Amino acid sequence: MRVLLFIDILGSGGAQRQIVNLAEVLCAQGHDLLLLDYWDSDFYDEYLLSHQIPFEHCLTKGKWNILQMFKRKVESFRPDVVIAYLDSPTIIACLGKLCAQHKFRLIVSERNTTQCNNWKTRLRMNLFRLADVVVPNSYSQKAFIDKHYPFLRDKVVTITNMVDTNRFTSPWNKPQNSMFRFVVVGRVVEQKNPLRFIEAVRLAKDAGYEFRVDWYGDPYPQSYFVQCQEMIKQMDLHACFQFHPATQDIVAAYHLADAFVLPSIYEGFPNVLCEAMACGLPVIASNVCDNPFIMQDKVNGYLLDPYDVSNMAAAIQQMLNLSDEERKKMGQKSLEIIKEHFSKDQFEESYNKILY
Repeated sequence: MRVLLFIDILGSGGAQRQIVNLAEVLCAQGHDLLLLDYWDSDFYDEYLLSHQIPFEHCLTKGKWNILQMFKRKVESFRPDVVIAYLDSPTIIACLGKLCAQHKFRLIVSERNTTQCNNWKTRLRMNLFRLADVVVPNSYSQKAFIDKHYPFLRDKVVTITNMVDTNRFTSPWNKPQNSMFRFVVVGRVVEQKNPLRFIEAVRLAKDAGYEFRVDWYGDPYPQSYFVQCQEMIKQMDLHACFQFHPATQDIVAAYHLADAFVLPSIYEGFPNVLCEAMACGLPVIASNVCDNPFIMQDKVNGYLLDPYDVSNMAAAIQQMLNLSDEERKKMGQKSLEIIKEHFSKDQFEESYNKILY
């Protein structure tokens, strides 16, 4: 089978991680594959080359030009199936199916939980009439589609993200940190809620707790990142709260941490929460979207209210109040959950059911 995977940019985001995972799975099955994007990022180039996954950055600007580029690739590659990830690529793929001479089966994938049912959302969902399958990666987004766009119900198949437990795994000998380390992974963007989290860190510090925070992720936009840095400075947290750029070696960051935090206002199906759990970490996450489905409150971590700074600080303190043995048990439970529910085999089986 010839499969074209289509996304806007192969950067450091969660959707990108999953489409690369899917590409690896499909290549291993022997499919003739091409991974196509139209923005400039070499974040995954080395990984794709080392795993012999065919890809092409076809740098193109402007919606009309991107549509024309997509049509040309369809006509030249002649895929049996196109799988598109994220909003703009799914719209382009729908339009491409409408006007391309070569006919293909189209699978569109929703990678976040829609927060505003505006005209852009309505346009996208109505274009999904042209798709053969609509794949939300979260049950929250499936519920949104079922409620607002019932004409798509028969096409919707939820496939949650997979975790590569060969890569994301608990270290044999975890280092003993001189100071407790929380790790956060995600873009420095309003959705991820860094400003309230910084306030919560200050409250926990004021209560007498000693710890540090390492946040890995690129800023978007830069002006918001400056605002976060200024708050850290104002609250005198610069010695214990540090932002780091996105990294390919994020496993090392998980292995150096004692616990993971995801304070987002909303999510789709967060890779980083699952990856941290696969690495044997106890976790703290917002009680939003699919987070309560992924983790278990008071079993492998704590759920928090992302709008309540005091509640966020209390969750941090709860984690710090645990004994090393209690946190170790939570981390073991995290790993058990991932292996039981979010394995590569389950992901592969789910996609095989909709490919044909």
